[in-house]
Amino acid sequence: MYSDSLTRWDNTSSLNDFANPFATFANKIYPRTIFDVFRWAEWLWLRHGTYSQAIKKSVRYFITGVELYGDGVGKDTRKKYEEFLLDKFDLLSLLATVGDDYVYSGNSFTSVHIPFIRQLACPVCGLTRPLSTLKPDSDWSFKNYEFTGTCPGCKARDVVFKRVDIRKPRDTEPLKVLRWAPQSISIDYCAITGDCEYYYQVPPRDQDKIKSGDPLYLESVPWEFVEAVKANRPLKMNKDTFFHARCPAGSALEPRLRGWGLPLFMSNFSQVVMLQILERYNEAIAMDYIVPFRLLSPPGQTGGSDPMLSHNVGNFMTSVRQMVKEHKLDPTTWHTVPYPVQYQSIGGEGASAVPVELLNYALDQLLTSMGIPQEFYRTTLAIQGVPIGLRMFEKTWTHHVSVLNKWLNWFLSQCSKFMVWEKVYGRLSPTSLVEDDMGKQVKLNLASAGVISKQTALQSFGIDHDAEQDRMIEEESAMQEKLREQQAKDEKTQMLSEAFKQGMIPPQAYNQSNGLGFMSAQGGAPAGAQGVPPAPPPIDTSAMGTSPSLDDLMAQAQEIATQLLTADPATRRRELTNMKKQNPSLHAQVKQLLADREQQAAQSGIQMARSGQM
Repeated sequence: MYSDSLTRWDNTSSLNDFANPFATFANKIYPRTIFDVFRWAEWLWLRHGTYSQAIKKSVRYFITGVELYGDGVGKDTRKKYEEFLLDKFDLLSLLATVGDDYVYSGNSFTSVHIPFIRQLACPVCGLTRPLSTLKPDSDWSFKNYEFTGTCPGCKARDVVFKRVDIRKPRDTEPLKVLRWAPQSISIDYCAITGDCEYYYQVPPRDQDKIKSGDPLYLESVPWEFVEAVKANRPLKMNKDTFFHARCPAGSALEPRLRGWGLPLFMSNFSQVVMLQILERYNEAIAMDYIVPFRLLSPPGQTGGSDPMLSHNVGNFMTSVRQMVKEHKLDPTTWHTVPYPVQYQSIGGEGASAVPVELLNYALDQLLTSMGIPQEFYRTTLAIQGVPIGLRMFEKTWTHHVSVLNKWLNWFLSQCSKFMVWEKVYGRLSPTSLVEDDMGKQVKLNLASAGVISKQTALQSFGIDHDAEQDRMIEEESAMQEKLREQQAKDEKTQMLSEAFKQGMIPPQAYNQSNGLGFMSAQGGAPAGAQGVPPAPPPIDTSAMGTSPSLDDLMAQAQEIATQLLTADPATRRRELTNMKKQNPSLHAQVKQLLADREQQAAQSGIQMARSGQM
């Protein structure tokens, strides 16, 4: 990873009288291979919470939303993609984990996996059965990387089943995104063109699972991996479905990195070592110097004589130990001792010995070298200098956002191929915590003038213009529906009132339709009802049935109109004449319904004649 010439001095130089400044402990343990770098990256990520949380906060600062665009991408296509990406994939969380891998290890390897159903087919009778529904050892066995067993259809024994893999329906299970550990990847790198080919070495544990015929592996693992284990060789990854995101390094390092990315902490590796040294000594201080060591002893010589000369020291120790034991069992107990006792505390200076300032300094230096400002990863509420600091942070991490946008477009292309949808492009929504109110107002003015879109202006406020348009349309539709309902209710009330005034409906039906309750036995208005017109004389509707409410009247009219529609003209005229004498209101409703149905029948006949059906 570095040249040894930097760690030694020229013996002919006059400077050889001084200590070598490069002979530091950090340089002695500096990673020599890229896989040593990955071990350091894994250790920092798993065992230093402040470091890992600082990276997570930095990555998620830029992941606020996704904008889709492209030629011919309309509102319906955009909505279809957004529902698919957010509901089935939780795309923002997926982008965050890819960003974490990219920053903490310098590399992110991902690929897409199309779910399939593995089936076993009998070569004799052709009976095909899903492997997931079969029982191992009884229905099939895995020997020499082949499925063997007895076919339940033709009863053939020891047949070698044919493996048939079919893709699952798109609407049942979406494609999967797999993240690969860098330790299992090898890169074949061309230093002249910069082209790479990627190989995956199946880990030993997974190899053992495949060789032993583990049902879970044999049902879900693509067969190319089984063939790689069988041949004991790495598996070459498909460039179309495989994506490698890597942190760029200087051109001088490219020939030695050979296609690998270098994590950000490697630019200040000495601070990583310093941070761990301080953490180690901090642990030692906490274990040995925080709790003081307490001593009980006889007092020293007083007044020219030692009182312990006439006493047995063993008895003194026994008495003191018994007193301490009783105190632990019952702290409220009174204790007596026949000897003078002296108390002394040793240690306990750990609070002043902990290198808090050095620890904070080492951590600040490490994360600052990675482009993470102190106020950001400490999540303080101080606002001095925040606009400038955050703008510098946003500019520093621009290339990281660019890598995430490339990964997003690769993933969208895979989704369009799998779902057979229109091809779209995407990018992370621009975000900033330092957008001032004046800038937002300028955007609103530009949108009002038609210079920029409303979506661009409202995005500063975290408002989705398309979603708000849909909500406004829904609200308008709901309001129109309520107005129509109220209008129908008012028309019904007005018609009922007119019919009541003209004596077309009885008082009881009128009061029930208006919620006034039942009439009293004497035919008067119910208690508390005022302004009700006097009840007209009752109408004899025994021939046609009574109608206690307007709804019942309409239902009865529907039934009579259905009967009269198929009756002969003489019968229809006779029934309508009798109905008009007995119940004019019912007569009017039936006559109107008959006219409407005859008109509909006439229109249907005209359409059938025009279409050649008659």
